[in-house]
Amino acid sequence: MEKVEQTVSENIANMNIQDKVNALVSNASANLNAQIENLSTSNQSQLSSLGTDISSIKTMQAKLQDQMDLITQQNKTVSDFIANLDVADIVYKDAMGNINLLNGKITAKDIEATNSVKASDLEGENLQLGNDVSGTGKIKGGELESDPILTKEVKSGDKIYITPKDSTEGKTLYYDEKDIKDGESFVVKIDSPALEKDVEFNWLIIK
Repeated sequence: MEKVEQTVSENIANMNIQDKVNALVSNASANLNAQIENLSTSNQSQLSSLGTDISSIKTMQAKLQDQMDLITQQNKTVSDFIANLDVADIVYKDAMGNINLLNGKITAKDIEATNSVKASDLEGENLQLGNDVSGTGKIKGGELESDPILTKEVKSGDKIYITPKDSTEGKTLYYDEKDIKDGESFVVKIDSPALEKDVEFNWLIIK
C-alpha cells in the first residue's frame, strides 16, 4: 500500500500538475486584465465622444436661446408700437366722406391730379396737375389781355394763380372775375400800357 502511494505521488509529480495549474491561472489572469484594459479604453472613447456631443448640444442650445431672446425683443417692440398706435389719428373718415390722414397732413413724393384740385393752401416742390387745372398762356406784345384760356374746370369763385415766366417790367398780371365763363374759359390781363414783347405765364386753378 505504501509502495502504491509512493508510486502515485511520483507519477503526479512527474506530470507537473501544479505548474500547469499555475500556468492556467496566470493565463486567465492576463486575459482578464487585457479585457478590463480594452473595456476601459472603449469606455473612455465613448465618454469622450459623449462629451463632444454634449458640448455641441450646449452650443446649439445657446444659439437657440439667443434667437428666442431676439424674437421676444422684436415681438415686444411690435407690441409696444401697436399699443401706442392710434389708428384714428392716422386715417379718419367723417360722416361727409372726407378722409383725414395723419391729423390732416398728407405727405407724398409725387402727386398727380388729372381732374379738379380743391385746397385752401397748396404748397409743394414737385406737383403734377392735369391740363384742366393748370397750364400756360401768353399775352401778345402790344395787347393787354390773353386769348381765352379754355378749361372746363374754371368756375366763378375759383382761385386762379398766375405766375409770369419772365419780367413784366413791374406790371401785374391778373384775371377779372367777370371774364370767367363757368366750365369754359377765363382771360388773363396786364396793367397798361401794353408791353412790346410777349408775356408768357403759368396758371393754376384752386377750388
